[in-house]
Amino acid sequence: MSTLRQTATQYHTQANAIAARGDIAGKLTPNQQAGITYYRDCAAKVEALIRPEDEQPEEAVWHLEGDTRPQVAHTAKVTSADKAATPQELIKKAG
Repeated sequence: MSTLRQTATQYHTQANAIAARGDIAGKLTPNQQAGITYYRDCAAKVEALIRPEDEQPEEAVWHLEGDTRPQVAHTAKVTSADKAATPQELIKKAG
């Protein structure tokens, strides 16, 4: 997530925290309403600075052709000797 997006989210979080302080009837004081308005305005200004290319994920996701993996057929069974074999012995047996 970009730093600008994190900053805008923090402003929204602060505004939500002030809004949650409303009394039981849901009424806010004028100072609380001014604080919420201030944080929402700041968030809007920061969001205006975010370019569309900044919203793209940093790491590209590559889609390869085909949805399935090819199945490899195993002709030889694994024996207890194979479990104790060294990697060189296993390569020799597979080749």
